[in-house]
Amino acid sequence: MRWFIDPSYDHARVSRLVRYIVDNFRINALQEDLDFARLEAKAQTAIERCNRTCRSMQSMHKACDGRKNHGVDESLFAAAMRAPRVGGLHGLQLLHAARAQPLLTLAAVHDLQSRVVRYALPVELQQQQYALIRAAELSSDMQGIKHRTLLHICMRCHEKHPTTSGNMRLVHGEAPLCIHCASNAFTVCVQTLGCIVRIKHTSYYFCRFCCGVHAWSGNAEAFFKCAQQLEKRPARASQGCVVCYRAQGVSRVSVFDQRLGVQSAAWLCGRHMPPAAQLDYVHDIQSLRLLLKHRYAGCI
Repeated sequence: MRWFIDPSYDHARVSRLVRYIVDNFRINALQEDLDFARLEAKAQTAIERCNRTCRSMQSMHKACDGRKNHGVDESLFAAAMRAPRVGGLHGLQLLHAARAQPLLTLAAVHDLQSRVVRYALPVELQQQQYALIRAAELSSDMQGIKHRTLLHICMRCHEKHPTTSGNMRLVHGEAPLCIHCASNAFTVCVQTLGCIVRIKHTSYYFCRFCCGVHAWSGNAEAFFKCAQQLEKRPARASQGCVVCYRAQGVSRVSVFDQRLGVQSAAWLCGRHMPPAAQLDYVHDIQSLRLLLKHRYAGCI
């Protein structure tokens, strides 16, 4: 509860007050003859008292991971990342695990480990990713592809900055440093090949088209085409005057290219733009060139 609400909030005190209100309702309402109208009136009074008791409780909306992880010891976080996954313990397994370490520590380790979960992809999608790795081995690019499949996330800053690129600073011989908190104490490295990695409320996958790790929105089309590549627009062609290469104040002239058989664009500045009456006689690139050469013989 401390990770969702202000750490200064006294949960034990609120729990005692709520239990007292419930017990008081039981004594006052359930010790006489059953009367639902009277029960409802007393229940409304008890509910209002509970609301007043918990009114100081802050919003239960999810807090950022940075604030939550500041309350976690760094050594405990590191031990939780190194230890085998605690999930699935029950009965005697839980009893033996509790003997090795305190129960509260075991619960904290389980909570930290449960924030990162991997789900296997369908076999066909796994085979497509593995085929890419085999092709990289044949082309001697295995090392670069292998590093691209790794997801580096800072658990302290993840929820506020859920990005997969440009969020780490690589230092030779050391773990990657988060650019937001300048620390690697809460940095985790997850292999995304053949699976979907879910960290808190965000999922990630390895894209075999651009060989990078993207956030997954739940759309299956992401495994058959790269949405980020489709969003990238081609670089805008240079729009400079064909005579003086000036880029400011240019206008477009559409002319026919006889060699390609298509309409092409030529850009001219205000100084070298022929009058509209002369442009009416320009029907292809060659005629435009002859016109410009005739008007500006010294510039061409």
